Amino acid sequence: MSTSTTTEPSVEEVEGYNTDALITFLNGKNFGLNENEIQIIRDQGIDGASFLMLNEERFKECNIKMGPRAKLVNWINNLNNQSNIYYSFLCFACLLYNHIILNTYLFLCFSFLLLIVKPAQKTHSRYRRATQC
Repeated sequence: MSTSTTTEPSVEEVEGYNTDALITFLNGKNFGLNENEIQIIRDQGIDGASFLMLNEERFKECNIKMGPRAKLVNWINNLNNQSNIYYSFLCFACLLYNHIILNTYLFLCFSFLLLIVKPAQKTHSRYRRATQC
C-alpha cells in the first residue's frame, strides 16, 4: 500500500497563481466545483491573490453552491491562519532576541568608558589633614 503525502501550498504560492493555475489547483483539490462554477471563476478573472480575499458572501454572489462554498471558505481560513501563525512566530522570535541585541549594543557602546576613566584618587583624606586646625 503506498501513501502519497501532498503538502498544502503557502499563501505566497497561491497568491502567485494566475487564473488558469488557480483553476487547475481547485480541480485537483476536489472542492466539488462544477463546470459552471469553474467558468464563473474564469469569467471573473479571479487569480490566486484575489481568491484568498474571497469570503462566504463573495462566493455566494458568484453563485457557488453551499457545499463547495463551505469547503473553499474553510480552506482559505486555514491557509490564512497557518500563515498568521508563522508570522506570529517570527515576530515573537524577533521580540525574544531584540532585547539581547539591544543590551549587547549598549554594553559595547559604553564599555570603552572602563578603559578611559581613571580610578578616583583618594584626595579626601589629604584634604582633611591639610584643613585640620
